Amino acid sequence: DGDTRIESIILYDTQGLPEKSHHDLDQDGKMETVRFYQKGEIVKQQKDADLDGRMDSVTVFKNALPAEQRKDSNLDGKFDVFTMFKNGILFSQEKDTNFDDNIDCFTRFDHTGLVKEIKEDTRYTGQINRIRFFEKGVPVRMEADDNADGFFETVCFYKDGKKHLQTQDQNKDGIAD
Repeated sequence: DGDTRIESIILYDTQGLPEKSHHDLDQDGKMETVRFYQKGEIVKQQKDADLDGRMDSVTVFKNALPAEQRKDSNLDGKFDVFTMFKNGILFSQEKDTNFDDNIDCFTRFDHTGLVKEIKEDTRYTGQINRIRFFEKGVPVRMEADDNADGFFETVCFYKDGKKHLQTQDQNKDGIAD
């Protein structure tokens, strides 16, 4: 970009193929991303966004496509978001949303990488109490266990991505009260 700062350094193996590279992707003058290659093909990327010496994101590649990623979203030194890819497309993700070292949000994606289902432990008790369903990434239904008894008595239906109808089944007979 002509700013006199180097944006990337690429080291090559004896066959002339990339082996390791360093990148300044945010163009702040500091190399925050390191990529590793085997036979010239990327196999891993590590990123230290805050430049504290700890990797905030590690992505593993298979056939030059992302396969899995671990991320430290709050930069506390611990990975709290774990993402899996299938053929380079988002497949599933697990998160520790309150950073207590327990996974409390589980997301599944459809074959195009759009959200399909999110299961959450919003009370952080170790029990799923809310499930949201999506079609083509748009919310269509949400089920909630409001009283932590394991039964999802509240169901909310969406129309065009907005809440449309909510029902409750307090007596657990499968019929909205």
